[in-house]
Amino acid sequence: MKIDRALVMTIILVLAAIGFSYYLWVFYMVSPWTRDARVHADISHIASQIAGQVQQIHVKTDDKVDKGQLLFELKGEDQVIALAKATAALEQGEYQLKLLQDEELRLLGIPGNLVSEDDREKANTSVKEQQAQIKVLTADLSQAKLNIERTKIYAPHAGYISELDFTRGQVVTPGQQVLALIDLNSFTVKAYFEETRIKELASGQKARIRLMGRDDIILKGTVVSIARGINNNNVTKGSQQLPDVQQTFPWIRLAQRVPVTIVFDDQQRVQELHLFSGSTASVVIE
Repeated sequence: MKIDRALVMTIILVLAAIGFSYYLWVFYMVSPWTRDARVHADISHIASQIAGQVQQIHVKTDDKVDKGQLLFELKGEDQVIALAKATAALEQGEYQLKLLQDEELRLLGIPGNLVSEDDREKANTSVKEQQAQIKVLTADLSQAKLNIERTKIYAPHAGYISELDFTRGQVVTPGQQVLALIDLNSFTVKAYFEETRIKELASGQKARIRLMGRDDIILKGTVVSIARGINNNNVTKGSQQLPDVQQTFPWIRLAQRVPVTIVFDDQQRVQELHLFSGSTASVVIE
């Protein structure tokens, strides 16, 4: 019996179309997925803890640094002078304490009829006050030593330098953010799923991550958390201290999007890619 080749090809094409349609149906309707995802990384905003003039900058924007690497340093002349003053003040205080202690011992060695009890009490009080002052001066010395150490600022963790916003010779103040350090080991994905799909998600599920503009790369990940809350715009108040309720159309109900955190399974491969925080990604939950 002769088989009609055209008929066979038609059947094959129909079956392929059905199979492809089923794949698309599963992809879009069964497997939770979203194109609204962002690469996220922890960012440390580096600042000096003391005021000073920048003497040397040892890094530049986009540099990769190790934990404990020197980032920049301040001129330390003022801190050296403060250390010398604190050292001298402590020595002076210790000499004064020795004199007061000797005076207390002298009064204690004199027979009771010749020295009043009030004088002995005053001598003892003076010694105690000076001992307390020694503690203050010792703390001042420790602070002066610490400030000298703080003239050099080191990386708190490994990462990439971003937004280097100061120059050599510039005077910085305590708490002034001068550069951002992106944590090398903190890259994750924040995927925003519609609230209607959250019931299908759970911690531990595997995910496939595709970066925008890099369709040839598919990264594997694992769901680690699902947010418990998002901002409610209806809670805010207007100028008259009344609820500012957002307008909606009764026949349209837009699903809210809930952040889901996904960690990369292969951190080594992530380090080899040029990922940047804020980039767009698509996520499919397997």
